[in-house]
Amino acid sequence: MNAPITLLILCEGQSEEMFVKRVLTPHLVQKNIYPIATIINTKKTNYGANHKGGIATWGKVNMDLKELLKNSHAWVTTLIDFYALPEDSPKPEQMPSANTIEVVQSTQQAIKNDAQNRGQNIDRFIPFLSLHELEAWVFSDVSTLCEHFQCTSYTKSQIQDLLHSVHGNPESINHGAETHPKKRLQKWFQGYSEKADSVTLLEKIGIEQIRSSCPHFNNWLTQIEHITVY
Repeated sequence: MNAPITLLILCEGQSEEMFVKRVLTPHLVQKNIYPIATIINTKKTNYGANHKGGIATWGKVNMDLKELLKNSHAWVTTLIDFYALPEDSPKPEQMPSANTIEVVQSTQQAIKNDAQNRGQNIDRFIPFLSLHELEAWVFSDVSTLCEHFQCTSYTKSQIQDLLHSVHGNPESINHGAETHPKKRLQKWFQGYSEKADSVTLLEKIGIEQIRSSCPHFNNWLTQIEHITVY
């Protein structure tokens, strides 16, 4: 068996951290890859306490990313929403005018280039931005989603129509302020809780169903599955 691989994952918030621990880790340990989730430090008080989660500026990401990339024995990746990415985040020199997946892929490359320009080791760095946010993956299985919330046939029909409009790809759900995936879940399901419901649903749906419905996520997971010790 190959030597175990440590994968450091810089997460936007608690939902992403829980996803790593409860959904991603059980899958990857079977491949001898051991993820360690870290939530971005967004603020440090005078008392030394850290506030974690949410990103106001990319500078906060850079501080944590710099520390993770110092580890010469581990691989590093990110789990950050493309939706509401800070204005000061790295951007491609030439933004693609095609589909959103190409835009987010170019932005991921810009993040890698930015780290390199800062003198950081990027040999084991796989930047990843979830399209458009983690909650999009919840739409990978309409039946499980509706069973979880005991939704009406009318709501189920609305969700199916939404997925039909994006050709069955949850990652293509509009990222507008009132139409991004989390906003839609809050509208359809009273009492929806990002922390309590999202990761529980993703556990129920399972990683194979998520990857089969979400090509951008699948590409990231495939890259991780093929990392090696060197």
